[in-house]
Amino acid sequence: MAIVLALHFGSLVLYLLSFLYYWRFFVTKHSGRTATLILLAGLTVHSVMLVLYTAQRNILPLGQFALAATSFVWLFGLFYFIQEFLLREQEFGVFVTAILSIVQTISILTVDYSRPLADILQNVMFEVHVAFMLFAYASFALGFIAALMYVILFKEIQGHRFGLFYSRLPSLEFLDKLNLRSVLIGLAFLTIGIGFGMLNAGEAWGFFWEWDPKLTVVFINWVIYLVLGISHLLLNWRGQRTSLLSILGFLMVVFSFFIVTNFASTIHTF
Repeated sequence: MAIVLALHFGSLVLYLLSFLYYWRFFVTKHSGRTATLILLAGLTVHSVMLVLYTAQRNILPLGQFALAATSFVWLFGLFYFIQEFLLREQEFGVFVTAILSIVQTISILTVDYSRPLADILQNVMFEVHVAFMLFAYASFALGFIAALMYVILFKEIQGHRFGLFYSRLPSLEFLDKLNLRSVLIGLAFLTIGIGFGMLNAGEAWGFFWEWDPKLTVVFINWVIYLVLGISHLLLNWRGQRTSLLSILGFLMVVFSFFIVTNFASTIHTF
């Protein structure tokens, strides 16, 4: 596992370096191409690390918190890279790579490659469940950044303060659409992920649901995003209201993934 650990650390170094270049791009509009290429290099090294881990252990890197965290980093980075390529917008890069660097650091500090995986977690349904949940979280994270930037830009325009964010960020309409699209995609993944989780729990534990702190917070999280989605589709909510709900939803994701998982959950350890 020494090579896996080295690649794990190497991807973090590249994510940190890409953050610095994206920051320079955000402030000066220079080095944007370099920032993207370094991010691509980080994703490539990260991909090799995940493939090697899977090949050596014959399981996907999902069975403990640190491995789920690094898999989230890879998915979120890939989501953003594809969005940047399709939309030709690099202004989000500094915020995305900041999150990548922070979560990857936590993953490296907490990972235990030698920990055996419980039998309950060694099945395809579990892997599908976690994969869908991480896809959802990655999509919500992108929506969170778009929503946060919407609120900041809206406040600047409302207060007639046309500063750095006003000059660098896309339009309010673009940010609103990106937030809503990300939330609706994430909600679909989250719903399917919860469904697979319930099926896996039924097979492993004999019950489909338990009001464990982790599962309770996940349910609340699902309700928040469901309300956001229904409000947009049926009531045409958008702008400030949907942005604030998106921010609240992702803060709940962070609370669930990092705090509840590690300090409160009794049956859910990742």
